[in-house]
Amino acid sequence: MWQILSQLFLPNFIPRGNNLWPPEPIWLHLLSNLFIAIAYFSIPAILIYFLQKWKYVIISGVFGLLCTVMILCGIGHLMVILSLWYPNPFHLLIGIEKSITALIACYTTWQLVKLLPKFLSLKTPTQLEAINQQLETEIAQRQQAEAALEQTNQNLEKEVQQQTAELSTALNNLQHEIEKHQQTISSLQASAKREKVISLVIQKIRQSLDIPTIFQTTTQELQQTIYCDRVVIYQFNPDWSGKIVAESVESGWKILVEEQENDSSLKQNAVDTENCLVKDLTNPDVIEDTYLQEEKGGIYSQGTKYRVIENIYEAGFSDCYIQLLESFQAKAYIIVPIISNNKLWGLLASYQNSAPRKWENPEINIVIQIGSQLGVALEQAELLAETQRKSLMLEKALVAADEANLAKSNFIASMNHELRTPLNAIIGFTQLMNLDSSITTKNKEFIQIINQAGEHLLQLINTILEISRIEAGKTTLNNANFDLFALTNNIEQMFSLKALNKNLYLECKWDINVPQYIQTDDKKLRQVLINLLGNAIKFTNKGGVTLSISKTQEKNHLQFEVSDTGYGIAPEEIDKLFQAFEQTETGRKSKQGTGLGLTISQKFVQLMGGNISVSSIVGLGTKFTFNIEIQETELPKTETANPDNIIALAPHQPEYRILIVEILEIDSILLLEILSIIGFVVQEATEINQITNIWENWQPHLILIDLEILAKSGKEAIESIKRDSNNQPPVIFALTTQTFADGASKILSTGCDELIMKPFSQIILLEKIAEYLGVSYIYENGKPENNWQIDKPQNSLQKNYLTPEMLLAMPIEWVINLHRSALVADADLILNLAAEIPASNSDLSETLIEYVNQLKFEEITDLTEKIIDQEDNQI
Repeated sequence: MWQILSQLFLPNFIPRGNNLWPPEPIWLHLLSNLFIAIAYFSIPAILIYFLQKWKYVIISGVFGLLCTVMILCGIGHLMVILSLWYPNPFHLLIGIEKSITALIACYTTWQLVKLLPKFLSLKTPTQLEAINQQLETEIAQRQQAEAALEQTNQNLEKEVQQQTAELSTALNNLQHEIEKHQQTISSLQASAKREKVISLVIQKIRQSLDIPTIFQTTTQELQQTIYCDRVVIYQFNPDWSGKIVAESVESGWKILVEEQENDSSLKQNAVDTENCLVKDLTNPDVIEDTYLQEEKGGIYSQGTKYRVIENIYEAGFSDCYIQLLESFQAKAYIIVPIISNNKLWGLLASYQNSAPRKWENPEINIVIQIGSQLGVALEQAELLAETQRKSLMLEKALVAADEANLAKSNFIASMNHELRTPLNAIIGFTQLMNLDSSITTKNKEFIQIINQAGEHLLQLINTILEISRIEAGKTTLNNANFDLFALTNNIEQMFSLKALNKNLYLECKWDINVPQYIQTDDKKLRQVLINLLGNAIKFTNKGGVTLSISKTQEKNHLQFEVSDTGYGIAPEEIDKLFQAFEQTETGRKSKQGTGLGLTISQKFVQLMGGNISVSSIVGLGTKFTFNIEIQETELPKTETANPDNIIALAPHQPEYRILIVEILEIDSILLLEILSIIGFVVQEATEINQITNIWENWQPHLILIDLEILAKSGKEAIESIKRDSNNQPPVIFALTTQTFADGASKILSTGCDELIMKPFSQIILLEKIAEYLGVSYIYENGKPENNWQIDKPQNSLQKNYLTPEMLLAMPIEWVINLHRSALVADADLILNLAAEIPASNSDLSETLIEYVNQLKFEEITDLTEKIIDQEDNQI
């Protein structure tokens, strides 16, 4: 040992290299570095152990850095020791290692500086002592709480044991409730199943009411619902025999429907045996109030409406009936009656074939309800059959009505043509005959009667045609702008004299917001007001009549109200007012009118967007009210009318040639007379091929052609004439007795320029000629004019003419009275006024009487209105 130690202290043991140290300091240097290295390595080990044991330290990262620095420092001291022997390599490594150690040490120092606030925040021992005391207090409190909790747990265990016992009891009770609930659910499911089957039957009834389909569906669903072997529907015949009409049976059992077809005695045996069930069901004593009630031998329970047998062999049936049931393969059954219209129609039977069966109440109930629904289905099917039968009858009646309506339309169209044709001649020639001075006064009176009758018949035809158009839905509105105030004033003047003669007041009132100028069908509105006011005055003998006009709350609507203080209308007669040819008792007593006025008025008002309503109190009066749709407009353009009659062509005019193409000779003669008297050059043609020849040779300015000829083959001739005309083509007027309110444009499209209705107004015909040819006429006042738009009655040609100069010879009051009398067409009043004319003015008296005889009230109105207007302007 000593030798080893002495060897260590030899001078050459540690090479000194460039450092010539003595051995003693070198050893001191070596040992100090060694122990320092050991200390450096021990500190990290202790820190690592501390970190492993004390996991609450939150600065383990800094401890890791410190450990790293210490380990590096320890390594550095070891390398210093090794450099004593190996200076060359270790001197460089020591420098590198110290550099790394310095960097990590600096970084560790920086991290420690960052942790300095946390170090400073650490509690002092005094503070830690206080905290420890507080923790001890809390621990003591926690221990007390744990003791209390332990006591509570012990109490809770006792309560749990008690509650468990109670819960066990409640659980047993709940189990009983669940069992009851399950029973209820089962009952509800059975009920739902029953309702489903019933709903299906009802659905089938509503879907088709096809009885075989309903029967088949019902038997199938019922069999599947109550799980029986067979369900049949049995129908009685009038003799109480019967047959199975529907069946649903499980496979393996015979099919009774097929059996009864092969064995007719099967269905007969069901009613022949005295004690058989069917025999009992058909007993009239058993059926009462649609329910089957047993009153014999205890077979049925009192008041029941079904029969339930659980075992046929224990029911006390006779052998014959048991044999019948055995032929059905039945061991148990439910049978219910099918009642339809309070009569026993048949039976619904459910059979169990495999074995006797105890039928449950839900099963019995469903069979009863199905039987009831089958009775309803039969009733509805019967009702449907009756409805279909009536529908077929109605359809046949509708076809017959359509055929009758078509026949009526054809009849009216035919009668219209057949009546207008002779009326055209009657009215036209009576007017021409009045021009003949050789006719005696008495004969002229006869002619006037004929003319008046013709005019009346024409008016009646027009009314019937209007009704026909209304029924066919062909009446349309012809809207125009007009002065509402002027229209109502004119109507008021028309009836004022008639009201005055009956000592009645007649007033027309407008609300301040009623527009003066409106747009609607003025002719239809005028006709409605004339009908209502005329009826009101006709059936009022005391008091008066009021026409009130106001705006409604609905935009662009006016309300008209005609009220009177007349007889009134009974409530039961109000519904008849607007029926064609129906009149009230008062109307029948008056022996006036046709019963068409209010019918037409109602249709006109409905076309104008309203409806006439009536309120009346017998003995106090009646009120007619209606609303119409209107549009407010500006002042309409006025058209002048020539108040004078045409007597001839004006002089210094070219010769106007007119070709008449008429199918009827009488109409041709009438046109020839009218046009020749005025001064036109006229030729006649009766065939189509004549038109072209006359046109080529004569070049007429105007062709008057009957529409019937035009419709047959004249269209091609007209088109040829207009196409081949080198100069101005002729004007073409179509003459017709047919009404074309909705088809005039079609007629004009054939090449015609104008449509003239028969019987035609002579003045309108002549003015239409003037409009198209530019002809000028001489009127009664002697002035040639050609710009008047005439709208006057048919009568125009006569010997004496009423002129304004004649009327101006009379006082203005007399003229006003004449005007009012003419407005209401009161011939008696006009004749009374004619009697007031002085003898020196006999021409006026004679002419006025002649105008009255010819019913020229409108011409009198036109003349007197012009004079009254002139008088007003002068004032």
